[in-house]
Amino acid sequence: MSKLSALQHLGLAYETAYGTAVVPSFWLPVSSAKPQDEIKKIADEGRRANLSKTFAVYDGVTSSTFDVEFDCYPDAIGYLLKAIMGQDVVTGSAPYVHKFQVVNALAPSLTLSYFNGIAEHAYAGSVLSELSLKFDTESVVTATGKFDGIKGAPVATTTPSFSPINAFMGWGSSLKIGGASNTNMVGGEIDIKREVKLLYGANNSQSPNKFSSGRIDMTGKFTFDVEDEAELALLGSGLQTLDFILSQDANHSLEFSFSAAHIDKATIDTSQEFVRVDLEFSTVYNVTDAGIATISLKNSVASY
Repeated sequence: MSKLSALQHLGLAYETAYGTAVVPSFWLPVSSAKPQDEIKKIADEGRRANLSKTFAVYDGVTSSTFDVEFDCYPDAIGYLLKAIMGQDVVTGSAPYVHKFQVVNALAPSLTLSYFNGIAEHAYAGSVLSELSLKFDTESVVTATGKFDGIKGAPVATTTPSFSPINAFMGWGSSLKIGGASNTNMVGGEIDIKREVKLLYGANNSQSPNKFSSGRIDMTGKFTFDVEDEAELALLGSGLQTLDFILSQDANHSLEFSFSAAHIDKATIDTSQEFVRVDLEFSTVYNVTDAGIATISLKNSVASY
């Protein structure tokens, strides 16, 4: 009998020790989950008085990648923001405000527990290297993440429990440029990337035993239905303050504050019956953000 992909589920939890698998503490509703185990193949090409090229193939070190796509839920997104930024500073009480900034320390690793419709596998030591949000005012806000980790291992199937909180909608977004509201924005994306490297020690194991999570880079793009050339004029006008906000209600919101953003490219789009402009930006270190951004998430989660 065929297996049903709709029965898949993905749980996650932070690890206390890198690579030591832990049971899930949160289950993430996913629209796409793509785990991939990898074994580095090493070919023996030593010449043996024969024109054959390869004489043996050895198994080298192992690892995994895990790509995930999901709707951006106010509670779920905090797990991935901490996973890539490294630290969650909490204030308030129901709702709680979580502040994520650049911190000079390793990011936490997670165990991803994935039931693929057939069996469940734990991908321990998973470290987030990319997190992207995409949005437009006519649809739901979506997020994608890319993990690198230890090769998956079969585990007992867990019983998932899902949060009832709805995802952010694109029409609930707003943008301020230089502190002034801009109501021409209709969509865009924010991309966070971190330099991640799995490390293999001399311990008679093919699996990584530690990792490095280095520098963080944030870029993005905003799309506008324009009425004049005000957005185009931002190119070459120096560093800008950008504040992008997703708001669901008084208790659930997500704000990206870029106190020093550089407009890298301004592109006019006349392919439709109306004129649009795309502004691509990158972020720069500044004292206000103590890094390149301040991300504030308000929800009912006490801590991540």
